[in-house]
Amino acid sequence: MKYRLVLLLCTLFAKSVIFAQRTIQMEYDNGIYRIPCTVNGANMKMVFDTGASTVCLSLATALFLYQNGYITHTDIKGTGQSSTASGDIVNNMIINLKDVEIGGMHLHNVEGVVMESLNAPLLLGQTAIQKLGSITIKGNQLIINDANSGSPYRYSKAQYFRCNGYLLESNVLIRNLQMNYENWCDERDLSNKKRSGIAKAVDEIIGYIRRGQCNYSLNSLHFTDNYGNLKRSKKEKTYVSNAVSYISSVAMEMIQNGEYVR
Repeated sequence: MKYRLVLLLCTLFAKSVIFAQRTIQMEYDNGIYRIPCTVNGANMKMVFDTGASTVCLSLATALFLYQNGYITHTDIKGTGQSSTASGDIVNNMIINLKDVEIGGMHLHNVEGVVMESLNAPLLLGQTAIQKLGSITIKGNQLIINDANSGSPYRYSKAQYFRCNGYLLESNVLIRNLQMNYENWCDERDLSNKKRSGIAKAVDEIIGYIRRGQCNYSLNSLHFTDNYGNLKRSKKEKTYVSNAVSYISSVAMEMIQNGEYVR
């Protein structure tokens, strides 16, 4: 009787593991794999590119999405630069994709970039791939190993920054911190010396964010070691205080814009 019970439990466990997987058929095309997906409800096929750091859209595709209401001006987050496969540096526009659906899995608030070229390839890069969790590629099949996982920590805690009960993606937060710093300083008419001092403190804290050793709650940053207790001069403490204020303002703006995991 005990043997049968153990066998039954093992069978049920094995089925749960199998059912947790999800297999998506990709299309092989001249050395690349294209995967069917939807972006904010619009059907398209993207190149599954683990070497691309972000989701990339062509200008023509972005115009189609904008003109048909799939994206709006509120989804546009700024401008930046990208390095192409050939090593060239090109300008781009950074956008937030509210919903990318792949094989029935909905990935929310995926960062993407719009390339300058009308006919740039559509790439499903790491900003989406990382949200899929553990994956396996067998030929033209993409196997999502933890498709039923609802945990936002299914990759690495260092990928998230906790802010007042919300989870922000660390890479997106860091990008926003780096992109908006000069504007933040300009609004406060800070001297070059103050900009440099605060920037140093921001860079130090970014290191903690990258390692998952920092979160924000109750109007202050919290660290897993003694960063906040390090001996500093009065001026350095002022720089750190300003850095915390800047980081919190960017994080709260992301939350207001819906750029969070939960």
